[in-house]
Amino acid sequence: MTDNTSNQVEIQDILDNLHDNYRMYFCFSDEFSDLFKIFNAYKEVKLTSFFVTSLNEINKYYTYDDYKLYEVICNIPPVIRNKFICSAYFKINDYDKTNSTDYIKTIYNYVLNEKDILKTSEMLFIHKNTLYYRFKRINELFSINCDNNKELFKLYYTFIIINLNSIELDYNKII
Repeated sequence: MTDNTSNQVEIQDILDNLHDNYRMYFCFSDEFSDLFKIFNAYKEVKLTSFFVTSLNEINKYYTYDDYKLYEVICNIPPVIRNKFICSAYFKINDYDKTNSTDYIKTIYNYVLNEKDILKTSEMLFIHKNTLYYRFKRINELFSINCDNNKELFKLYYTFIIINLNSIELDYNKII
């Protein structure tokens, strides 16, 4: 049996299961009649749903595009994946614990809010000048420029790894 044939059988089984168990009906246009495309769309929705629920996301709308990097990281064994945690994360985290600061939380929220100063300061319940002061201190202490996208990206994928490590990750059961 070819891959395409086995994919079609697997897709047909999924559609039959959804129909039999949930009374779902499927109608296809001539433009979207390729079952393999439907199967891929189904997998993307399933993966997106897994990450959203596992990470307790709070937005209203989600797309697979937002979680592609999560899928890539999940395909890396944890022993190797943890080697990609940015070394600055450990330095900042240790400093936060020792000095009761919130620099990791500050950077995390800044990245989460797509570098929006007002949203980040509101989320942290601080004045925007306090946020600027924190960025200055982060730069002084750790040589991290919070305006530098490359530096923030290293921390961003580190946050993804840390978040994925913190959940019961049974990713292989989803795919």
